[in-house]
Amino acid sequence: MQDKNAGDGAVRDSQDARSASRETRSSRQLGITIAGIAAVVIAAMALSYFAA
Repeated sequence: MQDKNAGDGAVRDSQDARSASRETRSSRQLGITIAGIAAVVIAAMALSYFAA
């Protein structure tokens, strides 16, 4: 993130952070889901590789 000038738009930044917290929660859930799917795919590939 780029540094903003100290005190400049601090109230607006706090409001942005408050509204962004909901988006962060959903995007974090999506990231965890994608990571879980990727882990399952990698595990399946590893099992098939070792089984071969």
